[in-house]
Amino acid sequence: MLMNELLEKESHCVEYSCSVGAVNIPKERNLYTVLRRKYSNLAKEAVSQFSALYDSYTNCDDILRKSSSDFQKSICPVIDEIKKELISIERYDWDYDTIYQYANEHGYLNPFYEASDSVCDKIISVNEDLEAQKQYRQERKDNRARWEGGSFGGTVVDNYAHQAELGMMNIAEGIGHSIWNAGANSVSKMVANSELKQIFADTKTRTVIEKGVFEAAFALHHVLIKLISDARQETLWSIPSENDIATAQRLLNNIKSGAVPKEKVNQIYQEILALNPYNLELFENMLSVFGDESGELGTLADYYGVALQDSKDRQALRYVKDIQGETEEDSVKAKEKLIEYCGTLSLPVTDELDCMKYINQRLEDFDLQYRTVDGVVCTTRDSADFAREELQALQAFFGEIAPPTSESLLDYEADLLERRTEFEERFCSELKQKYLDKINGYLSDFDKKFCTTGLLKKVDRKQAGKDRLLKAMKKADTSSLEKIEEVRKSIEELLPKLGLVQEDTAEAVQYLEKQKDKILNPKSGMGMIKGLGKLFKK
Repeated sequence: MLMNELLEKESHCVEYSCSVGAVNIPKERNLYTVLRRKYSNLAKEAVSQFSALYDSYTNCDDILRKSSSDFQKSICPVIDEIKKELISIERYDWDYDTIYQYANEHGYLNPFYEASDSVCDKIISVNEDLEAQKQYRQERKDNRARWEGGSFGGTVVDNYAHQAELGMMNIAEGIGHSIWNAGANSVSKMVANSELKQIFADTKTRTVIEKGVFEAAFALHHVLIKLISDARQETLWSIPSENDIATAQRLLNNIKSGAVPKEKVNQIYQEILALNPYNLELFENMLSVFGDESGELGTLADYYGVALQDSKDRQALRYVKDIQGETEEDSVKAKEKLIEYCGTLSLPVTDELDCMKYINQRLEDFDLQYRTVDGVVCTTRDSADFAREELQALQAFFGEIAPPTSESLLDYEADLLERRTEFEERFCSELKQKYLDKINGYLSDFDKKFCTTGLLKKVDRKQAGKDRLLKAMKKADTSSLEKIEEVRKSIEELLPKLGLVQEDTAEAVQYLEKQKDKILNPKSGMGMIKGLGKLFKK
């Protein structure tokens, strides 16, 4: 709806009902409210366009070089709309250049430049070259006034962007070179680079700039009103003055503090709505006091362009946190009450609401806690109940199983395999796999230990058996022929435990024969020792 149609269709009073009574809105305020809503939406679209451009930024240099030109690209549709509005009421003497220049010269674009400057100053302050900082700031200031002539969607944006970006690119590159040349050593350069990365990565950096884009783009509707008022002085716009806004805030503060007598509260709300109704804090307060079961408060807020839906969600979230209780049963009841409470706020219940996400997550946490048995998350509550029934017997069974040691032999493995088979047949709850994994872990650990027969020495099972048999012979008491014979007989018992057969005992038997020979021929051993002694004397 362009201005000619707006003046024709909206120059009338409107009335809305709410908890404080009928709200009568004069035609001047209605005109302004409808226009305000339109340009609020255009400002949001400008932010979306700027945000899409910002997505391509990769570092602080991009902010320095591109943000100003991208801001102007993003507000082009708003300025284009203002031009169309003026043409619709036969004002043909305002084009892109003059609208932009007027807005810039009269400070309507300051919200963006102040926000952008706060970020860019932080970036360039990393550079210690004061002259480079001064040059950059002047270049930014000069660029604000640049708006090359042309048509929307054509050279107007491209020409500006090309000129501005070239200028800012040169300055930004100078800043960058100065940063890298400023440090006498690599540490200074690393610190500077780290600071720049932190600035760019900080979400507040983008938020501050985008907030400035919205406020500047939204402020352009005041440019339109000013230009229309100059041409049509008979057209009045009921725009809240600074005094109106301040007075409305004081009245609201007194209501919130309880200073206003109860019988006067509705009257004061009416006065605030007449002074400055474009205040989220006002509607949030009315929502907390009156609720919105009829939906009338939400309708009035929508009319004024005040987004109340998120506030309703936040109020519902506070409510459910207050009543959530300590147990799962408490949370179930809290969810039921929350759904009812959302009805008193005219808040459609969906799983996307923060209040619903909160209580649903709490219920999921309780459910997870219930289904967790001995560290295992069962698929259902019934299966969790069954697991609890098996738990004691299962733990008792497993408690009889010892982990392998470095001395464990194959009989340990055989016994463990039998126990595993018995376990699989006896138990069937969802805890079963946890303990099967432990048993399988014992089996794997046994194999590693059995096949490790020395420091960093890992062999196959056959060789491990031979090494262990020889080790056992060396540990055995071979101090007499009788003892040696006993050890020889014990070999037969060890063979199956080591995975060996008689043919694998040659090394062990040879060792025993040597021990036997030492007993039977002690002089041969002494002769060898004496011979070695004579060798050393020479």
